[in-house]
Amino acid sequence: MMEFCGFNSSVNHLGSPLDFSQSDGLQKIERWSLSKKEIPWSYHHPKYLPKKYNAPCPPDKVCDPEIYNVCYRYNSIDGSINRQSILGKYGVDKFCFPQNPKGRSGLRGRGELFRWGPNHYVQYVISRGVNAREYLVVNSHDKKNIIFPGEFVDNSRNITFPPMLLNFIESNLSEKYPENVVQEIIKNALKNRILRYHGYYADDRNTDNAWMETLIYDINDSDDSNLGLLDTEHLTNSLNLTWKIIDKSVIDSKIEVIVKRARLTFGQKVASIIRSALKALRDENKAGIMFAFGDAVNNFVGLSAIVITLVDMVALILVSSCEHFINNKDIHSSMHFSSHCLNLNFRSRYAGAQCPLAGNLEHHAF
Repeated sequence: MMEFCGFNSSVNHLGSPLDFSQSDGLQKIERWSLSKKEIPWSYHHPKYLPKKYNAPCPPDKVCDPEIYNVCYRYNSIDGSINRQSILGKYGVDKFCFPQNPKGRSGLRGRGELFRWGPNHYVQYVISRGVNAREYLVVNSHDKKNIIFPGEFVDNSRNITFPPMLLNFIESNLSEKYPENVVQEIIKNALKNRILRYHGYYADDRNTDNAWMETLIYDINDSDDSNLGLLDTEHLTNSLNLTWKIIDKSVIDSKIEVIVKRARLTFGQKVASIIRSALKALRDENKAGIMFAFGDAVNNFVGLSAIVITLVDMVALILVSSCEHFINNKDIHSSMHFSSHCLNLNFRSRYAGAQCPLAGNLEHHAF
């Protein structure tokens, strides 16, 4: 099994998102059993009263405390913490608890996660070579699990590498190359990164009030000119990483599974695709933009038999860079996109629309 969100904590192996129990030391916490129709918050469920669970905060982490009649700045940037969701605006109940946009989970509280609301996890799939690719993974005696380097971050905007991964890269390379060369290597690697997925992550740590959202970046160093130079055998290796040969098709299929497990609605897919494309535009990542186009065409055609041309998508992304409509929750619950620049006639309505892409896009995109 290959894990895209493995990390060093009390939870090392990810189970099914439908597993209705989890372990807290010797105590077993049972989730409230839910039928499919009872999961959406729109379903009236007056008897629903699941157990509450807030795990102790690990000593090397910073966690949100339990909240009582205190509202964080949900759906916005709260100081250094991004409490916005890739799925758009989520609900907050009368007690100021955020509501998982995928519905009830059978468990209240923060659970094993660090933040109320969305918990942003950034993961990198780093490889070298062309045909027989070697991937940078956590060195483990567990042969069944392959874990890629990643980390929870408070704000995924404008992030290059997660702090611990960046420290590993800089420390490792600096033992062989001068500082200016190291920074040039990192700069070139980031130019070639592709955003493979940015969205909800179905995980058994998710609760009614805290959930995971992940960014999966892909960097391939085909000629060993940047991150392929990392030496995990002889130089500093603070994250215990190693190079391992893995079939690329296995990686691609795993990402497809992650998307399917997220069970996104049509509107949520639209918002996620557009945000991913905007992020790629901000990073001037042409390859990432094309991935977004591909996802958009596949999802639009597969879900509703709507054919959207490349020209439509270009115009849509340019107009949506203003992004005021993405944070409007109506887009996630309705197919009436006309008031949000997303109806199928937008080409004629927004022909020649001006959007301040140059210099301002970074303030609008995830």
